[in-house]
Amino acid sequence: MLKFKKQRRWGKSLLLLGLAWGSGAIRSIAQDIPPPSMVFVAGGTFETGDLFGDDKHDTIPVRTVLVSAFYISNYEITFGQYDAFCEDTGRKKPSDLFTKGRGDYPVVNVSWYDAVEYCNWRSEEEQLEPVYVLEKPDSTDQLTWAATSQPNKNGYMLPTEAEWEFAARQRGEKIRFGNGKNTCHISEINYYFFVGNPVIPDKKAYEEVVTSLNTVEKTHQSRKVYEVGYNSLGLYAMSGNVAEWCHDERYEERLVPPSLEESAIQQVKGVRGGSFMYGCFCSRVAFRDQARMPDEKAIDIGFRVVRH
Repeated sequence: MLKFKKQRRWGKSLLLLGLAWGSGAIRSIAQDIPPPSMVFVAGGTFETGDLFGDDKHDTIPVRTVLVSAFYISNYEITFGQYDAFCEDTGRKKPSDLFTKGRGDYPVVNVSWYDAVEYCNWRSEEEQLEPVYVLEKPDSTDQLTWAATSQPNKNGYMLPTEAEWEFAARQRGEKIRFGNGKNTCHISEINYYFFVGNPVIPDKKAYEEVVTSLNTVEKTHQSRKVYEVGYNSLGLYAMSGNVAEWCHDERYEERLVPPSLEESAIQQVKGVRGGSFMYGCFCSRVAFRDQARMPDEKAIDIGFRVVRH
């Protein structure tokens, strides 16, 4: 099983300035020794959206976005990591009914609110400042909850859609998939496929024909977080395996929201990356899944975390 050590603090050696989460505020981040199992992503400007003309709906038009430097977890958060949070806080563990196991498999069946509570818990465990403030009029009904994010806190949070896509694109490169390639194969991207049929209705020109499978590939379930392809930044499963919650509201227009400090109650959230339940088309880095309510849970939605 993967081992993750608690990170307390690290020294600053190089300051990088940028826009914070699209809010217009200036932040700084230190690039030194990354926190355990995280990758440093230098900020920059990139084109977000469908750069290949594959789609016909909400990934168009292409827009230019400025992203600040950040750290992002190189793996999806695992059942093992999330179970530790549950045990420490006395909460019920999410179901693994449709997975092959817990441990190093990506956690699923967690809502957006569950994910941000994990972020706050992990921040406190590592003596960092929690990013989220949660209001719970009814602690048993997440439909009544509201979440506010706090700029300039150094704890963990979910990536914004812009951050997620920037990292999946290897700092904004023109690539189709999160493993740095423009074609997909089941050996590297865990998506839903049909063996040996090159003319299925959903098959795309960039989908490689699968004629045989090994034991891992034939499951139509999630794989362990390190069993799928990675990109040049060292980020695993940015395409396929399980889809991932993003921090911000899912805007129909591809615009960075003006402020992420606003209350998030009942705002639908973005989910990115595709999963083992959907075809290759949905694993493209430009693809945006349907809007999800923040209390929703699914057998193929998990998350990863970032720090600023």
